[in-house]
Amino acid sequence: MKKSMLLIIPFALSMMTLTGCKDYKYDNPASVIRNHSNGSKGVMLVYGYESNADSSDNVKMRDFNNVVISNLKKATFTKGKLNVTSANKSIQFSLGSYYTSQGSIGVANFTLYDNGYITYRYPHYKDGKSYVDTFDFTFDASLAESIINQVYEEFDLAKAEEERFISTFTIENFFKTMAKQKTSVWLRNEDRSVETEYFDNGSVLEELKKINYTPFTSESEPVNRGVWDVIYCDYPGSYSGRFDYEQGKVNWNLFVGKREDDSGWAYMALFGEDKYEKDYSLHAAYDLDIEQTEALITNARKISEGLEKVPKEK
Repeated sequence: MKKSMLLIIPFALSMMTLTGCKDYKYDNPASVIRNHSNGSKGVMLVYGYESNADSSDNVKMRDFNNVVISNLKKATFTKGKLNVTSANKSIQFSLGSYYTSQGSIGVANFTLYDNGYITYRYPHYKDGKSYVDTFDFTFDASLAESIINQVYEEFDLAKAEEERFISTFTIENFFKTMAKQKTSVWLRNEDRSVETEYFDNGSVLEELKKINYTPFTSESEPVNRGVWDVIYCDYPGSYSGRFDYEQGKVNWNLFVGKREDDSGWAYMALFGEDKYEKDYSLHAAYDLDIEQTEALITNARKISEGLEKVPKEK
């Protein structure tokens, strides 16, 4: 009897602990953090510096050292607001958090200030209706300041990585990278009325390498990406099909076309994220010699006769 009771007591205690964790409240930051939906991953931070990686206003990155959650778990929160000015340093971050036992998740958007003021907006559904509530709390200012300082140390590392990552975005590196990937090429017919996608065996890529790519200037004719003749890209070239690149994941493609004035152009684009999950949207345009452009298009069409067509999605 004693042995069976000893087995039951730890089990009962574990059930109490589990029940205590899953209170599904969202009106207190401690509960929102406790019910974090993304496992051991850190929150998504709004990048604290101007970025050349993406033109978006709020470029985000992962809190890769899990600074925010690990430290806020130590905080004791009190309802209330504090005055803040432009002199107060702050960070913004978001995290998904469960608010029902059925797995409903809301994304809480926080702003944390170095004086210990923390405020967040929490959108959620109730009885089929959408609600957004705002909550204001305070906690120890020294802990708040420490969190912000640690996050900015992460921003400094991310800034250096951004500069390095962008430096790899060159036409030469595109060719080297595509040579290691499964790739496809889109080709249009003469009047651009039909477009077909093929798996490349490396032959079209070799034709692309033969062209001289002159960086686009303000004096050049504009690029109309809708009027393309050739697109070369990784396969399948979608968000789910991003390939590993420089410790991140990206898609990379190259458009080639002819202008009405008998000049050629190319447009290279990379979309994806680096190792800190910071988004990138990089672009570069080039002017091309028309004879080289026409030779590429003609040769690519000939090569395609021996290439496997990419099956169309059903």
